[in-house]
Amino acid sequence: MNILQKVSSLEKEAFKIREIAQRDKEKLIEFFLSLSDETKYILNGSGFTFQDATGYAESAFHPLTRSLIVEISGKIVGEARYVFIFPGITIMAEVGIVIHESFQGKGLGKKLLMKLIKDGIKMGVRKFQLYVDVNNKKAINLYKSVGFKANETILDGDRTLYYMTLYIPR
Repeated sequence: MNILQKVSSLEKEAFKIREIAQRDKEKLIEFFLSLSDETKYILNGSGFTFQDATGYAESAFHPLTRSLIVEISGKIVGEARYVFIFPGITIMAEVGIVIHESFQGKGLGKKLLMKLIKDGIKMGVRKFQLYVDVNNKKAINLYKSVGFKANETILDGDRTLYYMTLYIPR
């Protein structure tokens, strides 16, 4: 089963996944602030302030960023995005995803990530890349389940990260 078929089979579930809109900014800030300290550390590597949450929310609207949110009963419970990177002739995108802790382990992250990848493919992305803490086993398993491969280990301050990629054939 290829990546597009996997996305299609998961889209039948009852979660609302859609592109972010400007009207979502305040709800997105609220979402980031509601995350656990552990998740905030993974996102930011240190303290996480209102300004940090606002910065994350505002960056979702950057012209080179595509951001999708997942809502349940009108509340944002997850966000995923990619940022276009254009080295050489291969269109690349760096990926980020966060699901609220109370909704993890339900397949929601996989659905959101696969929809994000499908969107990227439509936009011409041929390589997706990301960095993930080597201790974040849930995220590593999620990324591997959709085809990402760990290429190298990188030291980032006091954290060790995997650099992972997903190549889309032409």
